[in-house]
Amino acid sequence: MQDKQTKKAKEPTISFVATQKIVDALNARAEQEERSISWLIRKALEQYLGVSK
Repeated sequence: MQDKQTKKAKEPTISFVATQKIVDALNARAEQEERSISWLIRKALEQYLGVSK
């Protein structure tokens, strides 16, 4: 059985350039919601694009 880390490693990784305002907002929201920045971005993109995992 695969553990959580192994499964995540198979997902593609992307990168992009963000403004400092976006980074600051992401950091604040991630702390507030006790979530990772990656999780927040993934959920925002799922909502914006109308897709879900």
